[in-house]
Amino acid sequence: QWTAFDFAVFGTMLVVGAGAFDLVTRLSGSLAFRAAAGVALLGAFLLVWINLAVGILGSEDNPANLIYALVLAVGGIGAVLVRFRTRGLAGVMLAVAGVQVAVAIASYVLGYEALVLNGGFVAVWLLSAWLFHKAAAVRT
Repeated sequence: QWTAFDFAVFGTMLVVGAGAFDLVTRLSGSLAFRAAAGVALLGAFLLVWINLAVGILGSEDNPANLIYALVLAVGGIGAVLVRFRTRGLAGVMLAVAGVQVAVAIASYVLGYEALVLNGGFVAVWLLSAWLFHKAAAVRT
């Protein structure tokens, strides 16, 4: 049962996600860059949505799910630190994938069975890194 608050949160997520994609894609006309940004933002959107809706580690109320904020923080802070430059973003997405692997290992050690879902997110981050790498190679 969705409440009005649930719809408001999801609507906010859609507006923020679409706005971020619009902003980031204005940084480059490269199709690879836009695809990389889209993949990364979609991955971040899904990570937040799944955690809020049902939770990755247990239920959505389980505080262990807050560990996924590290993944998003590395991506956001890293993107700002590299000034949204293509080659730097490729490295940031590799770091995000590494943090996701660390989170997967930590959650498994704590007894949560979420390796497949975490592996899916690692694949998303690696795809984004590869696309940013391709975009950087075209520019040079």
